[in-house]
Amino acid sequence: MASTARAEEPEPAGPRKVAVSEFAGERGKELRLALLEVLSEQDDLEVLGYRDIEVVAKRLGVGLSSASDRRKVAVELKIFAWFDADVADDGATIRLTGGKGRQLGTMELAAAGTEAQAGEIREGAWAALGHHVSDRALRVHVLGRHRAAAAKKLEARQQELANQRQLALEREQRRTARLADLRVEAQRKLADHEEEGARQIELAQERIAEENKKREQELVAQRKREAERQRALAMERQRAAQVSTMAKPNGPKPMPAPAPMAGAAAPPPSGRFGDRSWMDDASPATRQWLENRDAAPAPATAPAAPAAAPPSAGGGECPPTVSEATCKWLQSRGGPR
Repeated sequence: MASTARAEEPEPAGPRKVAVSEFAGERGKELRLALLEVLSEQDDLEVLGYRDIEVVAKRLGVGLSSASDRRKVAVELKIFAWFDADVADDGATIRLTGGKGRQLGTMELAAAGTEAQAGEIREGAWAALGHHVSDRALRVHVLGRHRAAAAKKLEARQQELANQRQLALEREQRRTARLADLRVEAQRKLADHEEEGARQIELAQERIAEENKKREQELVAQRKREAERQRALAMERQRAAQVSTMAKPNGPKPMPAPAPMAGAAAPPPSGRFGDRSWMDDASPATRQWLENRDAAPAPATAPAAPAAAPPSAGGGECPPTVSEATCKWLQSRGGPR
């Protein structure tokens, strides 16, 4: 605003001239005196006396109330700015106007009472209006404004740093809490994994024990089957030997048939060599031998002696070591020898 004023006002060679108008009322006089004290302390300003201004206005034939008359007086006296005041019962306003009538600034007096308002003028009038009329005050004003802006920026930066610090702290706290939760979750999963591993090991041990038990049972059953098979082969060989002995007329006497196993009945004799149903359990070699014996012609034999009559129920008793079935079989063939 001061630069604008300098553009429209002629730049004086020495200190800038300012004029202070008459303030209305008794209170206005006190306020005007306070403003004059402030302006007189500035060595780059020249305050013109109001009586001298009135003399020049009379000489020019103009007044000091209208803006056009003031411009004429300002050109004649090279006045840079005018100070005026609007004094009311509830307050006062000081106005600063350029030499050509352009308003440069105002100052509202907020204090109540003449003395308080006068003190407010002495303390703040130059800071509020001086930069419009003084380059030195303008530099101080601009510097103060920059300083205030810098202080505001610094405060905002410090506030932002505090906010960032608080955000970083909260973020670290959340991260720590998250890590603690993850650690607890990991420990729980590890415990579950170890428990599951122990359970799987127990199941594997039980499965291995069951398999070993089954294998042992199978081995026992296999041994039993092998023992039965060996027993059956021994009986088969014994029967084959008995059949071979019976087929030879001059051969040795047939051995008594072994006692049948519990629950098994002795096969009744039938045909040349008796019933062959027992051959189903015989080995292939024994069956082949018997078939070859059946296919060969019977050898010529001398007339056999008349067969002895079967022993009566009371004769031809068998030895006590021969079973009842074997004894019956021998009795059907002539009794025991």
